[in-house]
Amino acid sequence: MNLIPEKAGKTPNYWCTWHTQNFSGITEPLESMSPALFEGDQGAKSARSRLNQEALFGECGWADFFPEIRRDLYLMLDDGWDVPYGVHPDENLGKFGSLELSEDRFPSFSGTPAGRLQKLNSRVQEKGWKGIGLWIAAQEADESIPQKEYWKQRMEWCRDAGISYWKVDWGRHAHDLSFRRMLTELASETYPDLLIEHAYNCGPVNGFRVSEKGSIETGRFEQWEDYAEKSLALREFSQVFRSYDVTAQLGTASTVDRLSVLLGHNLQGLVNCEDEPYLAAGLGCANGIMRSPKLLEIPGLDYDPHHIRHKLLESIRAVRWQRIAPAFAGTPLHVSGTILTDSWHFRPGETWMSACIGRTIRQSAPAALSRNMPLPLVSGQKDLPFVVCSKTPDHVVSAAVLPRTFDHEEGVCPDTSVELCFDCPPRMVGLFGNCFSWRLRFPKRSSSLQVWAQDIARQTPQNISAGVRWEENTCVIPGSLIRQLCLTDDKEDLSSPGAAVYFSEP
Repeated sequence: MNLIPEKAGKTPNYWCTWHTQNFSGITEPLESMSPALFEGDQGAKSARSRLNQEALFGECGWADFFPEIRRDLYLMLDDGWDVPYGVHPDENLGKFGSLELSEDRFPSFSGTPAGRLQKLNSRVQEKGWKGIGLWIAAQEADESIPQKEYWKQRMEWCRDAGISYWKVDWGRHAHDLSFRRMLTELASETYPDLLIEHAYNCGPVNGFRVSEKGSIETGRFEQWEDYAEKSLALREFSQVFRSYDVTAQLGTASTVDRLSVLLGHNLQGLVNCEDEPYLAAGLGCANGIMRSPKLLEIPGLDYDPHHIRHKLLESIRAVRWQRIAPAFAGTPLHVSGTILTDSWHFRPGETWMSACIGRTIRQSAPAALSRNMPLPLVSGQKDLPFVVCSKTPDHVVSAAVLPRTFDHEEGVCPDTSVELCFDCPPRMVGLFGNCFSWRLRFPKRSSSLQVWAQDIARQTPQNISAGVRWEENTCVIPGSLIRQLCLTDDKEDLSSPGAAVYFSEP
């Protein structure tokens, strides 16, 4: 018996090349590299230069990542794939948005624009991926062509190439909602299988802006100019909406706060919450994975404070879980009235956002979120974690405990207990993250049930009935039991546990 299906899931998850472009494939001596080379526009230029066919298909190439879940993922080619080497927006903005595979970066893939894309997509699919996804600049590289005609042609290229995901990002029309609506509507007419992911581009820190007039530091998404309002307006017609960039240090708090707004209002369409795998699993969002095993240790650069390059199993578990509990749209959102605040004092070499360096940045967010079920009940002594949970329309429950960040430390209160309340017995429960105990409260006494649990990264469940206890109608599962179940032989792996729990009649 395997609780996790082998068949690929339907959630439009992807692994994106951008983070690996920044911190992998560097040929210069690492000890001689200044942190300033990784900040702002300069960092983006360096990252753009590293995207090519050798990076994807060379020895230990990026297309060899994540063998366990490739079938579930698009391989998302990020910024740089459709411009020649040395082309950057500061001097050549108009060259972005061509959607023509760069011939000097990908010389083995020749032919027409559609033909080149088709050859590359087929090569990636041969590696076991769902296919390639394409990062799209929100602008035309040739403004002499009527706008709709321009984009219709490129949608037809992708249709002929079998490419079905666009990640629409920055560009001249980035904040033009009418342009983005046009893309979505045109795709539905021209190539209905094409998913258009939108985002309302913003900085990586909620409620933060530095200008000549001074600084704004609210720490909240909803109190940040018009970003929340415009994001919700864009959500109304987006098939997928990306919650957008965050810092490596405070990403969980920033993203939880954004989701507390974006998942409200019963809007249709999915939300992609970037590289926050257990948050995605716990709240029914899509994954935009950035982490990879090729990220380098670079002297003087602390770009990975939470060591996500050693937490690949978290992404594997989150994506495999979504074969059972796919990302979903709509449903009521419940938001805790308790607000938690994380903080980090940024030093040189810790972020690409220069304005944060030398400042203590605070990000606040609701302590708990839930979708389609009651808020989790969380107890502990102090410094409680963020906790999220959700129930899919077909009654699969997911919950995640997410660590806090206190300046230069990450942690979860060791005695945290999380209680989930079910209005009807769930088909299965996914439990993600570290806590002292999970308390699963059923609508009536169910102590005769057998309890099975499986590390979501593995194929075989274990009967854990003897390790749990029942308190009336509540099944109490020790966190230590889930951690033991998810132990790995990989000594470098630092992933928090993630397990599927199933209840059966004796």
